[in-house]
Amino acid sequence: MPVLIDKNNTAFNINNENNFVSLTTKYAENHLLVGKGAGSQPTGAAVYSDILELVNHHKSYDIPKSDELKFTNDASIEVFISTTNPDSLQKVILDDEYQVFEASNYHYKVGRLSIEKLLSLSSSDLFVGMISEKVTFNVVEKALVTA
Repeated sequence: MPVLIDKNNTAFNINNENNFVSLTTKYAENHLLVGKGAGSQPTGAAVYSDILELVNHHKSYDIPKSDELKFTNDASIEVFISTTNPDSLQKVILDDEYQVFEASNYHYKVGRLSIEKLLSLSSSDLFVGMISEKVTFNVVEKALVTA
C-alpha cells in the first residue's frame, strides 16, 4: 500500500519503479533496502537469474513452514484516506479519528483503521495511504479538525 513519509526521510526521494523496504531490528537498528520493483528489464533479469541458478546449481526453492506465524487482521494502522466524493468518505468509520478536512472538491480523514476494516473498503474513488512516523499535514484551506 502507498505509505506517506516525511520529506526529510531518506526514502522520500525514491521514485518511479523503485521500491524500498524499511527494516527496524532489535540489535542493528534501521535499514533501508532499495531496488527496482517493476518494469520489463528488472523483472526479466530476476527471472533469468533465478532460472540460471536452478539449472546450474540444481537448486530448488523451499518455502519454510512455521506454526508460530499466524496471520491476523486484528492489527490497526495509521491511514490517510482522501477523495473528491464526500459521500464515500462519510462511509469510512475510523477506529480513532485524528483529523477531518472538508473543502468543496477535496476531503480527507486521518486516523487509525483496523486491517479488517481496511480490507472491507470497497469504494473505488478513495485513496488510502499508510502513514509512517512523523508525517505532518499542512492544511492551507479552512478545515474542520477533530481531536
